[in-house]
Amino acid sequence: MKRPILLIIFIAFIIAGLTIAQINVGNKIATAGSELSQIQSEVDKYERENSILQEQILDTSSYTNIEEKAKELGFAPVKKSVSMVSAPPLAMKQ
Repeated sequence: MKRPILLIIFIAFIIAGLTIAQINVGNKIATAGSELSQIQSEVDKYERENSILQEQILDTSSYTNIEEKAKELGFAPVKKSVSMVSAPPLAMKQ
């Protein structure tokens, strides 16, 4: 007679423990999902910022922009190009 009551109490404790474990896991999953969405929004923000910076780099490194800056600084285009390359050496006859 005492055994069935102990078995029922034991099963009730197991069910209660598993229910608490399930609630705990569910809370962790919900928290992880919230953190994941926050991280994803930060990634999106940095990707937008990155694309804006890449556009700025392309704009400032364009030849027309570099030419304008050079003119502002007083540089003038070269009219005659000068080469400083020497003739290749010849093999010596022995």
